[in-house]
Amino acid sequence: MDEQFALFREEQRFTQWWFWLLILVCISPTWYIWWRHLMMRGALEANDVPDWVIWLLWLGVGILLPVVFASMRLITVVRHDGV
Repeated sequence: MDEQFALFREEQRFTQWWFWLLILVCISPTWYIWWRHLMMRGALEANDVPDWVIWLLWLGVGILLPVVFASMRLITVVRHDGV
């Protein structure tokens, strides 16, 4: 993208405190399940889940989700020929 002719450029990131609080609330159960099931060896009562499923859930939701949102950004460039 040729930005030397840009009239306006703006970059936005997810930096709002409430958004990260929402992410924390969403990933907290994943961290709790991972800690309880694998680290404390307290198997989940009714639904005994294999270790690989817990690891996959923890990596996908507990680790990757916050990393993806931390690396996302929206870049808007306004030029003479369009946005």
